[in-house]
Amino acid sequence: MEMALQSLGEERKTGGGLSCPSCGCRDMRTYGTIPGHASTFRYKQCRHCGGKVYTVQEPEKIIRSVGETKD
Repeated sequence: MEMALQSLGEERKTGGGLSCPSCGCRDMRTYGTIPGHASTFRYKQCRHCGGKVYTVQEPEKIIRSVGETKD
């Protein structure tokens, strides 16, 4: 089966959860995770048809407020 690449950032923008590219089922299980320096990579598989998806999760960026004061 083909592996689909879907960015988790794009998934959040569309407001939906991850769905199988083959059957559309949303019941996915993670069967592998590779932590990286800049991103986390996850391999997921559909529990219904066995379709596989490769996702990339980018770290959140925290920006300190300009007007922040120290107490």
